[in-house]
Amino acid sequence: MTTQPCTGCVLIVDDEEDTRELIRDLLEAKGFAVATAEDGQAALNVLASVPRVCLMILDLLMPNMNGFEVLQRLSADPAHQTVPVWVSTSAPDIAPEGIPCLPKPVDVQQLVALVHAHCAAEPCG
Repeated sequence: MTTQPCTGCVLIVDDEEDTRELIRDLLEAKGFAVATAEDGQAALNVLASVPRVCLMILDLLMPNMNGFEVLQRLSADPAHQTVPVWVSTSAPDIAPEGIPCLPKPVDVQQLVALVHAHCAAEPCG
C-alpha cells in the first residue's frame, strides 16, 4: 500500500453507486483516504464533517443538488472556496471553464496519476 502525501481525503461525489465504489476502492488501495457522497447535499454534509477534503471529484449531472449547484455553494462559502474540484461527466463539453474535467467513463490510470500529481503538487496539511 502506498502512503499518500496528503493528510486530507479525496471526496467522490457521484449519484451512481458503482462509480463511487469503484473509485473509492481504487484510491483506497493506493493509500488515499476517501469519503463518498451520492449527491450535492451529501457532499456538503461531508465537507462540514471531515477535517480536510484535499480534492473533490464531482459528478455534474445528479438528481437533487447537481454539481453546478455544489460549485456555486463552494464559491459562496469562504470555508470551502479553496477546495480543489475536478468534475467528472459523460458530457465534458458542459464542464465549467477553468475546472479540470475527467470524462466518463473515467480512465483509472489517469485518475490515479492525477490524484498523485495533485497531492504531490499541493500537499494538504
